[in-house]
Amino acid sequence: MKTLILVRHGKAEEAVLGGSDFERRLNPRGQSDAITMGKRLQQRGLIPDRILSSASRRTVETTRFIAMELHFPLEEVEWEAELYHASPSALLHAIQCCSPQVQTLMIVAHNNGLTDFANALCGTFTDNIPTCGMVVCTMEENDWTDFETAKKTMALYDYPKRFFA
Repeated sequence: MKTLILVRHGKAEEAVLGGSDFERRLNPRGQSDAITMGKRLQQRGLIPDRILSSASRRTVETTRFIAMELHFPLEEVEWEAELYHASPSALLHAIQCCSPQVQTLMIVAHNNGLTDFANALCGTFTDNIPTCGMVVCTMEENDWTDFETAKKTMALYDYPKRFFA
């Protein structure tokens, strides 16, 4: 079985007219939320074997905070420029290129592509994955190249403001 963890970057500072969207940093809430979500993944035993992250500043910062909580070595994170505002087809391509030895894959990226991709995987369940929200799905296949056609199950949908009893 394979597990895919999709994570939207944390809350970023407001865009500035003429400023670079790619260089926007996490704001304090975004930093705190990334730590919280990393702890939630750790508590659930959802530890990735591989992390792919957009190379934008806010996704890099989100990934670093989550990786720290998961004790995932930062030098093993793969920073992918192609994941910056990636379309669902670009996300699928990144997944299908993953080695079959990887059991749990995490991708940290952006909306709208991330929400559109998650809805296509799991059936429409949200209009918008909140910042630092995550969707976890599993598939029974043993090779990521089969991801598009494999039967997938949503195992978890979580976000910072969601509280579980």
